[in-house]
Amino acid sequence: MSSLISARWWATAAVAAALGLPAWAGATDEPLTLREALALATARSQQLVASHASTAALRNMAVAAGQLPDPVLKFGVDNLPLNGPDRLSLSRDFMTMRRIGVMQELPGAQKRQLRIERFEREAEVSVAQGQMSLANLQRDTALAWIESYYTQQTRQLVLRQIEEIRL
Repeated sequence: MSSLISARWWATAAVAAALGLPAWAGATDEPLTLREALALATARSQQLVASHASTAALRNMAVAAGQLPDPVLKFGVDNLPLNGPDRLSLSRDFMTMRRIGVMQELPGAQKRQLRIERFEREAEVSVAQGQMSLANLQRDTALAWIESYYTQQTRQLVLRQIEEIRL
């Protein structure tokens, strides 16, 4: 449980640092709005990119699962002598046999259909996980933005109070 809290704290701190970065760099004095912060976090998230790629890969695997496997070309040598006068000769020893062949697996249509369905379900799970990642990212960004906003508001209030005390 503490590792989850620690992970969330680090995620929140990273988002807060990212939100504060333009102000540190002197790019703008105006803070980000919540909508801008959410858009920035979503656009820069590599986890969402990975989730989309995983979903696309699973969908491609579903297409491939519906097709027949590629044929396999096989070569072989049996009873090749390793010592003696006919050592490593393919033609001098009468027991040496050479084989060449093509093999093709033909899985049943039902088996292929079940494989397709499995990969489609895995793609649906990947989409759901991507949506969950997006929701978590938006939640963490919103929490960091709220913390930053209230910190800025508190700072402005304290500065106003200091100014009034000076008066």
